[in-house]
Amino acid sequence: SQELVGKKLLLNVRPTFHKTYNFSLNILKIHADYFVGALEQKKKENIEELKKTWLFYNNQSQNIGLPSFHIAVITGDKREWFRDFETILKESGFNYKITVFKSLVHGEKASGEVLKQLEKIHLQADKYNLVSVIRGGWGSEWMNWAKDLHLSMEVCNFPIPVMSAIGHTVDQSILDMVSKYPCKTPSEASQILIDI
Repeated sequence: SQELVGKKLLLNVRPTFHKTYNFSLNILKIHADYFVGALEQKKKENIEELKKTWLFYNNQSQNIGLPSFHIAVITGDKREWFRDFETILKESGFNYKITVFKSLVHGEKASGEVLKQLEKIHLQADKYNLVSVIRGGWGSEWMNWAKDLHLSMEVCNFPIPVMSAIGHTVDQSILDMVSKYPCKTPSEASQILIDI
């Protein structure tokens, strides 16, 4: 898996020798729990760092303001998850304005891309009531970026509320923990906005 390239892994391998090709290692098993354990340890360290600097709950104290809302949405190409989010808001009858900031929302490079978009929105934060980071639900190995310390610090320091809706149910990312509105799915995010 491309997600595992460059990571410390615990492997069971069998060395073999071929007269033409020399030695090779045949991978018998990848112990994913070793990899996941290292990621969980890093997540705990990042949470402790944020709590140590007293930033952890900053975004949760931000006020969303009054309707009608102008929402900055960080998402990938406009796929089903964005269409669900947008359709539910449109069908509510309320006057939501949505501005999309395109970014990777899967894989290792996503944290840097989402961070760039957040910094861009931060410079014009007075135009928006809320920023929502949304993506559809893929496996948890695709969302390690949501545990990034620099991204989490930006969310903690963000001058408007952040809504995390990155489509997962298995575990809670640091992005969820530091956002004012942690949501399991983009559909739930739009329903929360309608309730507000």
